[in-house]
Amino acid sequence: MKTCILHIGMHKTGTSSIQRYLDTHKEELGNKIKFASFGMSNHSGPINFLFKRDLNQSPLIRQQHLSQRDIRNRVKLYQQYFDQSMQADFRQIIISAEAIVELNEHELSHLKERLLSHVDKIILIAYIRPPIDFMESAIQQGLKMHQVHLDYNFLYPRYQTRFEKFEHVFDPVEYRLFSKSSLFQGDVVADFCQRFSINHFPYHRENESLSALAVKFLYHFQKYRLSDKISNQDVVLIEETLSQLDAAKFCLPTQIIDETFEHFSQDIKWIESRLGLSGEFSHISKIDREDDLSSLNKISENERQQLLELAKNKAFSEYVSRECGMTLASFIATYFK
Repeated sequence: MKTCILHIGMHKTGTSSIQRYLDTHKEELGNKIKFASFGMSNHSGPINFLFKRDLNQSPLIRQQHLSQRDIRNRVKLYQQYFDQSMQADFRQIIISAEAIVELNEHELSHLKERLLSHVDKIILIAYIRPPIDFMESAIQQGLKMHQVHLDYNFLYPRYQTRFEKFEHVFDPVEYRLFSKSSLFQGDVVADFCQRFSINHFPYHRENESLSALAVKFLYHFQKYRLSDKISNQDVVLIEETLSQLDAAKFCLPTQIIDETFEHFSQDIKWIESRLGLSGEFSHISKIDREDDLSSLNKISENERQQLLELAKNKAFSEYVSRECGMTLASFIATYFK
């Protein structure tokens, strides 16, 4: 029997780590276990190119600013990859594409039909991050690239909208809670491998979370930057520099947490029922909270000194001056009390 494991995310649940691991170890995953080959570890783009009916409506594709000719060439290329992967000798094949959430029910039905022409069974798996945890992670990631509004209505993941269509088309969907206490060995890669009997090897875990001080700095930096463009090189510089700040854990203000649970109570109950939980997301979100962003421009003297120390990083200091039209010291004096 041939099985396709369709890993559908969700975002902010170590999806990139799973994808990089499977791609790096694709020749040693286990007996006839294959990671589909699309020329990249994240299959989101290829799956959307192949199954999105109106490619101009896909944010993932639209942001690449491709010509119609380029789009046709991409579709042709990914179709070749898809056919080659499905025609390979395997017992179990894995496709990992968190942006598959962009597909509607009709498009998902087409994907299901295509897969079942090659395999006997499809297993869908989705890791679910608690709402506040998800929102805090989304803020940190977003602020590395652009301005982010601390708006629960904008940040909340809307679980039912994301996943109910998968249930309608593929039923069932296997939901797994993304939390250190529930994952096998406290790690999502180990958990994924253990679930599907995939060989698991040690790998380097990257912790890209930022402190509350780093988030406060980025919030003002992105708000007052003179340019709206940022390169991958700039993002790396931001991550490497601000990760050095030693301060309290970043947490959303209690007011936003309370508003989120009140406004999205039915949606939270919907996903908790899939996970076999009852009201536990609220508890998870209110423990181990060291600091929050209630006052975005207020920092301690110790935190101020930490920010001023960043001036020793010439590349970062010059970057801030170029982007904001003032020195790092002037920026700190202007926007932090």
